[in-house]
This record gives sequence, structure tokens and C-alpha cells, in this order.
Amino acid sequence: MCSLLVLLGLTSCDSEQLPSVEQKQHKISVVLMTPQEPESDPWSAAGLDGAERIKSQLNAHVHLVSNSDPNKVSEEVLMERIRPELEQGLRVVIGLGGQYEAFLRQLAERFKYTSVAVVGEVEGNHTNFGGAAGRFNDIGYVMGVLAAQQVESPAGKQVAFLGGIPFKAYQRMADAYESAVTEYQPDVEVLVDWVDSFSDPALSVDKAKALLDQGVKVLFINTGMGNKAVIELARKYPASRILVIDTEPRDEWNIDQVLATGIMDVAGIITQTAHMAGKGHWRGEQVWFSFEEEVAQIRFNSVLVGEQYQQQVADVIQQLKGGLVYGQLKVDQLESDQ
Repeated sequence: MCSLLVLLGLTSCDSEQLPSVEQKQHKISVVLMTPQEPESDPWSAAGLDGAERIKSQLNAHVHLVSNSDPNKVSEEVLMERIRPELEQGLRVVIGLGGQYEAFLRQLAERFKYTSVAVVGEVEGNHTNFGGAAGRFNDIGYVMGVLAAQQVESPAGKQVAFLGGIPFKAYQRMADAYESAVTEYQPDVEVLVDWVDSFSDPALSVDKAKALLDQGVKVLFINTGMGNKAVIELARKYPASRILVIDTEPRDEWNIDQVLATGIMDVAGIITQTAHMAGKGHWRGEQVWFSFEEEVAQIRFNSVLVGEQYQQQVADVIQQLKGGLVYGQLKVDQLESDQ
């Protein structure tokens, strides 16, 4: 039986709409929704990157729906913007961010043969709606191993984590960072603080300074502060080392202090999600991507992180790919050769 959406003139049925002639030339049809324009928002720019990858890798028809934040645009307008694809047998809808959850959950109920995903952490309906996210705790653990490598004499030493908003994924990342440090250097104290924002670089710098003023040896930053702020911060504390996480590589490093950048490839999450849906593997659950899918990445500063330490981290990453959980990693204790 079909249910009629009177306002928009759409029908959602228990059978697929027939694809258009144009869509038949492509393997799948995908709608990707971003909250802002890619030119003005790095997060939405990752969505554009993901759209281009889907086109090239899956031979897909992709409709990028930018400026579609459900907190700012009505449901009626959003439905109107994706109506042509829905009428022609849309295969996949991906919303970039948790703000799409309510809108896309309702859409999934109406169009049960369309795979619907939110890039974020949500509870799936176990049929066609779910979440796709990066496993930030894997990056946190690896960063903790890197931090532990840098602590020459454990007694009285401190390392720290400074985060933006304490979403669950980032809390798990901070916990994993602390777990790795204490596993390899049990006497090292791990300090944790939050800015409660990803758009307040001034407060991020102030909180970072407060931690570094306490003598923190290694500071792991995940606050969205810009490259210049990180570089300037490092210069003011020459005895400390910096770890950074971002959604894109950092082109400018202070090679004397920035140990590594952890990257969560948002475009990769989008592309992996489309791959799953295209193969019929989308089950309406929360899925996680990490090092195995090359969504999580670590870029070393080889000036500070030697080949031996890079190999130790590579061993940890291989075991994470194998599905081992923290506390069960069979890794030799870090050797102090400094």
C-alpha cells in the first residue's frame, strides 16, 4: 500500500520507483546533504569531496544539496529539493551531521527501499536508517602511544588532552588517549579539559596555555583551532610537544614540536557509506570506520618521531585493524632510548 505525501505530490510505496533514463546510465543515485556551502564551510567542503569520490568510484549520479541544515530550512523545502530523485528511484541519502537525524529518520520510514544515513552517531532502525562515523577512540589510543614515547622520565610527568565539545565520540577518544598513556607509562598523569566549542580559538589557546603552564610535556589538541594558533602556541612552549587532530592534513608544522596529525577523513566516511549501500550491505545500524578503511590516518613528523617509534605505532594500528580492543593489545612495552 502506498502512503500519499499530499503537500509535495510524492508517493512512497513498498516497491521501488523505476529509475529514469539518466539514472540507468549510473549504478546508483545518491543525494548528499550538507549544512552550508562547500566554499564557506570546511565541514561542507568535505561533503563536496565525498560527492566527487562517490561519482568517480561508484559511477553514481550524485545530487549535492548544500545549505540544507534542517535547523534552518523547513522539512517541506528540503523535501521539495530532493523530490526529483525520490520520484526516480533514489538509492541512497546521506546527511552530513547529526542535525539531519530527525528529518532523515522520517524520510527512511516513508521510503523504505532507500538507504538513509547520517554522518554521525545515531540509533538505527535496523532496516534502512543508521549512522556512519569514524572511530575517534582508535586515533586517541594511537596518539596516547605517541605521547607515551615522548615522556623520558615518568616521575612527576604530565601529558594532556584538550577537546572542543565533549560529544560521546570525543569523550571516548580522550579515554583511549589516557588508557594508552597509562598502559605504557603508568606513573604519568593525564590531564583532560574541554573548551565546549569548536569555534572559539581564543578560548582554546587560553586553555592550552593553562595546561602547558602546569608543565605538560605533550598536549593533544582537538578543538578546531587554526594552524597558525597551534604553531604560535608551540613556539611559546619550546619544551613541550603537540599532537593535533583534524579533518584535513595540516600544511604548516612547527617541525621542532608538532609530533603528528591525526586525520579523520570525513569524505572517506561518506564514500564508504555509499559503497555499503551500493552493495546492498546497509542494514540501518551504526557503523564505524577507522584505519582499516583508511578513514583514520596518522601523519608523522619524521623529524621528531623516528623510524623505530613509527614502526611501534604501525604495529598498534595493525592490531586495531584486527579488531583487538584496548588493554588487550599485544605490543612490547615502549623502550626508552632517549
